[in-house]
Amino acid sequence: MGIVSESDLIYKETAIPITDYWMNRKKFKNEYWKIRGTKAEEIMTTDVICVGEDTPVEEIATLMIEKHIKRLPVVRGKELVGIISRADVLKTILLEPLHPTPRW
Repeated sequence: MGIVSESDLIYKETAIPITDYWMNRKKFKNEYWKIRGTKAEEIMTTDVICVGEDTPVEEIATLMIEKHIKRLPVVRGKELVGIISRADVLKTILLEPLHPTPRW
């Protein structure tokens, strides 16, 4: 399983410096095949960060900022049930009441 992001598609259009080959051959090989890929399975990111349906918005926002992620898959177990974007997080934060009403 994996996800094809904007970064994966843009990455496909970049060149790999040949000096990278000498620094880390395995990484170079993976990057080379990712750039040459023509199918989703060849260019997708496989180490996908996901959140559960009950993940707090604050935690999602922190993850997005720290990991430089624009969208996160939302899962229930191993099933994809949605996707949350930075815009979704921002809307939630902006629409949250400043002084929530007690729920008694």
